[in-house]
Amino acid sequence: MTMMTKRGFSLIELLAVVAIFSVVMAGLYSAYSVQLRAGVKEYRIAESEMELGISRGIIDRDLSMAGHGLMDDYGAVSGFTLPRAVSAQEGGTDPDQLILMGTALGIASRASQGWTYADSVVSGVPVFMTFGDAREDVGLNDRVILMDPNTRALRADGSVWLFKYNGASANVTLMPESSTTPYSDPFTGMVVYGMNRAGETDATQPYNAVRYYLADAASSVPPRTCAPGTGSGGFSIFAISSSGPSRFSIANAGSERVLPSGSPSTARRWFSNWSVSEASSVK
Repeated sequence: MTMMTKRGFSLIELLAVVAIFSVVMAGLYSAYSVQLRAGVKEYRIAESEMELGISRGIIDRDLSMAGHGLMDDYGAVSGFTLPRAVSAQEGGTDPDQLILMGTALGIASRASQGWTYADSVVSGVPVFMTFGDAREDVGLNDRVILMDPNTRALRADGSVWLFKYNGASANVTLMPESSTTPYSDPFTGMVVYGMNRAGETDATQPYNAVRYYLADAASSVPPRTCAPGTGSGGFSIFAISSSGPSRFSIANAGSERVLPSGSPSTARRWFSNWSVSEASSVK
């Protein structure tokens, strides 16, 4: 009987195979790591560019809308300082400030983008114009202010300057919400500017303010409520928020300190010299 010799792999052969396999896997892992790092880098670049685009869009829109809805006369109600479309404040070692004012600024409420006017008045009831565009039309129950287009003066009923919009074919009623008292002096051409939605905090002044903070030195300290990392790495734009460290957050600014004004175009040129780190609105 012929004996069959059974031969396996030697230890040296196994070690050689393992070594070759390890070299191949190390090369594949290195290539994978390079691709992964490149992918993460591209993702971060794309994310930064998206955030930068959003920030620039908001800043550009606020600059374009600065002054919209501002009036020349707020004498109907005492306690309001005449607002200015653009004002600035040097901060020294603190951040510089650019303050924009108008009724359609900020991103707190879509209602602030709406406006209309009384196309006619029938039996004491104004008929308001509608545009068929949700971005411009005033919504039912929105809080609004009234302006006389001839004098650019705030219209009030007694001491009440904030009203509730009740639809295109109904008179506005005095706030608060529980009131059903109609505005006593509607007239053709009366302009209506939206301020906030029902259920949101009612406006405490007949205009909105957006305040941008610009860090111009390494020693400039951002407001404590800004997102982590804000203001680091040179020039930056950021804004205060009362809702914690988040981008594009909104807070009630209360009374504003009005400083010497400039024009939106001047402010736009000023902003073109800065890079955006964080940007948000203060209403």
